[in-house]
Amino acid sequence: MGERHVPEKYGKYFVAREHNAYAVTLDADALAALARLNGWDVPLSRLPPTYFQVCGADPVRDDALIYDEMLKEAGVKTKVDFCAGCPHGHWAFMPGIEVSGKAVVDTMVGIGWLLGKEVSGEDGERNMVGVSV
Repeated sequence: MGERHVPEKYGKYFVAREHNAYAVTLDADALAALARLNGWDVPLSRLPPTYFQVCGADPVRDDALIYDEMLKEAGVKTKVDFCAGCPHGHWAFMPGIEVSGKAVVDTMVGIGWLLGKEVSGEDGERNMVGVSV
């Protein structure tokens, strides 16, 4: 999202980039490189339902949480799963721990939600192929 896209009313909540500037998996330099690739030309109200999986120790945590609020205000359906205390991409480099397994299952359930399908956590876990939970 970037600071210049954050509505003033959410400015005081946009702190994760500063708090996690030296994060192991996604630091400030990587975010700067990604920012050069993003465009913001589509009106929010025209976006499809959106699923977010937000990690508490992620520099883009607040981007996701604030963007979720902005989308909801524009009438877009959203779903958020929050992984407290976890860094960006934790499920990929810390497989086998409970929170990572839950994140992978939540992703399956979230994708089902995006497709308009009811997927239980048990269904999501059962249908994963080659993923350690």
